[in-house]
Amino acid sequence: DGNCTIKGGESHFWMEGEGITGIEFHGIKFEQAKLTSILAFADLNSEAKFYNCVWENNEGLHGGAVNIWHIDGLNAMEITIDHCVFTDNTSRDGAVSIEQG
Repeated sequence: DGNCTIKGGESHFWMEGEGITGIEFHGIKFEQAKLTSILAFADLNSEAKFYNCVWENNEGLHGGAVNIWHIDGLNAMEITIDHCVFTDNTSRDGAVSIEQG
């Protein structure tokens, strides 16, 4: 843990679809994404967990670090963020954005 950095590109991970489960990130540094580091667009039966991760110098329109998107206010996937650090992530909506389509 703490020895892996994912750096650059548009986004680091894009989660979309139904029933996406079993996704866990431990001690990863996400850095310098240009279009939001994590795009969490899956349905309400989906989840992803982040433990002891760092987001640094990411940017995006909606959430520099994480964008959780849902269609109707009821169908957002579940995201757990535990003991994580957010530094210098920029977006008009902040580091983490929950957005409705």
